[in-house]
Amino acid sequence: MQRNIYIHSNLIFEAGKERLKLEAFKHGKARQYSEQLPKRRNESKMGKGVGPITWKNLAITSSLGGILLVFMWYLKKEKETAQEKERARMLGKAAIGGAFELVDSTGKLRNSQDFIGQWVLLYFGFTHCPDICPDELEKMAEAVDLLENDKERPIKIQPIFISVDPNRDTPELVGKYCKEFSPRLLGLTGNEEQVSKACKAYRVYFSAGPKDKDKDYIVSDNVLKVRDRSKAAMKLMWILVLGAALKKADGAMTEAQMKAALKLIRNVCQPKNKATDAQIAAMHNGDWNQDKNGMCYMNCVLNYYKLQLPDNSFDWETGLKVVESQAPPSMAGFIMETITGCKDAVKTRDDKCKAAVEITKCLYDQNPEKYFLP
Repeated sequence: MQRNIYIHSNLIFEAGKERLKLEAFKHGKARQYSEQLPKRRNESKMGKGVGPITWKNLAITSSLGGILLVFMWYLKKEKETAQEKERARMLGKAAIGGAFELVDSTGKLRNSQDFIGQWVLLYFGFTHCPDICPDELEKMAEAVDLLENDKERPIKIQPIFISVDPNRDTPELVGKYCKEFSPRLLGLTGNEEQVSKACKAYRVYFSAGPKDKDKDYIVSDNVLKVRDRSKAAMKLMWILVLGAALKKADGAMTEAQMKAALKLIRNVCQPKNKATDAQIAAMHNGDWNQDKNGMCYMNCVLNYYKLQLPDNSFDWETGLKVVESQAPPSMAGFIMETITGCKDAVKTRDDKCKAAVEITKCLYDQNPEKYFLP
C-alpha cells in the first residue's frame, strides 16, 4: 500500500515535470516568435510624428484646405459680382420707353417731345374694354389727385390713355371716354403704324380677338400683355416715367427742361429720405459731411438714372450714354468730362449711401461752378 502511494506520487511528480517542460517550451517558442514581430511604438512617443499621419501633416493639410476654401469663396463672389454687373448692364439696355407720335381728341399731333420735363403716367387700353380698363382708370385718376393734392410735396402729373384698338377707337371717341374718368386724362390714338410703334417702345403686345357675327370683337385679355424685367406678364400696363428720360428722335433737352426734370427728382428723393433744404444747399456749396439722410438722398438721385451698380460702384458708362442722349448740347461736353474723371470715385462699396456721396462729391470737385445734380 505504501509502495503504491509512492509510485502514484512519483507518477504525478513526473507528469508535473513533463507539463512544466511543455509550458516552458511553449513560452520559449512564443517569446522567440514575439521577438521576430515589429516592436510596438513607445507609448511615450505617441503624437511626436512617428508614422505617416502626424499632427504636423494634419496641420499642413488643414491650412491648405482652409486656403483652398477661401480661394473658392473668393472666386464665387467674383463670379456673382460679374453676373450682377452683366445683369445690370443688360437691364439697362432693356429699358422700357421711347419716342411716340399719336393724335389727341382734337386731331392734334402729339409726340413724346411734348412731355419732356414732366411726370407722365401712361396707360394702354381700349374703350370697348368691358371691366378691367374702367376699374384701372378710376384708380389712375384717384392716384393722380392724391399726388397733386399732397400738402407737403405736391407733384404735377400728366395722365395719358393710349388706345391699342386703332380700328375702332377714333380720336373723338377716345376723348369722350377719357373725360368720363378725369378732365386731366389725355386720350391718344392713331393709325395702326403709330399705335404699334408706341406699343413696341413700351413692350406692350396686343391683338384683336375673333370677330362675331356682327363683325364686332374685343382685344383678347390673354394677348394684351406687358413684359416686365422679370419676364412676368400682366394684362395692362401702368408706367410712371420721368418725362426727361423719354428717348428723343430729334434732339436733346433744353437747359430749362433739364432743370425741370432734375427738380422733379429732388421733389421725390428729398421727402423719401427726409433730407432738409439746408443739407442739400450745403452739398451744393461743397459741404459733403452729411448724416445718413443727406447721403441717402444722393443715392436716390443717382438711382433715378441707374448710375450705381449692384456693388455700389459708379456706372459711369451708363452716365455717358444718358448725357449723350438727353443733356443739352451746351452742357453735354463738360458733364461727360466730369463723369469720366470720376470713374473710380467709390472707395466705400459696403455702404450705398456713402458710395453715392463719394460719386457726387467727385462730380462736384471736378467743376464746382457747373455742378448739375439737384
